[in-house]
Amino acid sequence: MFNNLYWKYRHLFSNWYKKDLRIYDYPHPHRLMLVDKISKYAQFKDVVELGCGLGLNIWLLAKKYPETTFLGFDINKKVIEEGKNFIRIKNGITNVILQCGDIINNKQYCWFDRNVTFTDAFLIYVNNKKIKWLCDSISRATQKAIVLCEFWSKQEKKIGKYYSRDYENLFPQFKLIEKLKITKDIWNDKLWSEYGYIMEFTKCN
Repeated sequence: MFNNLYWKYRHLFSNWYKKDLRIYDYPHPHRLMLVDKISKYAQFKDVVELGCGLGLNIWLLAKKYPETTFLGFDINKKVIEEGKNFIRIKNGITNVILQCGDIINNKQYCWFDRNVTFTDAFLIYVNNKKIKWLCDSISRATQKAIVLCEFWSKQEKKIGKYYSRDYENLFPQFKLIEKLKITKDIWNDKLWSEYGYIMEFTKCN
């Protein structure tokens, strides 16, 4: 519950999103890795990001694939408004839909069929009571591929406010195709360089 409230109201005590707005034109290297991985599924019709924030990843993808619909969900209303303003008004991109919603606790928001689902530092905040339900829901709703940029470890670990898990066990209906390590030269952060991976799953036949 704490994490949900923290992210929902974070804009009231932190302007972190303003820094992110300034670096739209200089995307973090891990975002480029994530976009490259998702681009393997170039024939997709729709792509959903859970915990999208300002929509930085979606913006990169939407420019590359103007015929694809990209949908992003985030619990923070302020960052969704700022993301919409930047993507649609300032850049004229129309194949993006950003919505505010608590996807962990309110089931109405995002459980419909889509080709690709991805996350970027979102599941690391989801507690043990919710993670299995959330991963099961993602599995049921995703038709082609799941791509995660999250903390991975063989044994589940609680690292401060974050969670590191073996996601292969949480998506049994999907096959782990590739797991790319996020190294220090990609993300100069102690925890991300130790636990961070980009994981690609495809649905089993």
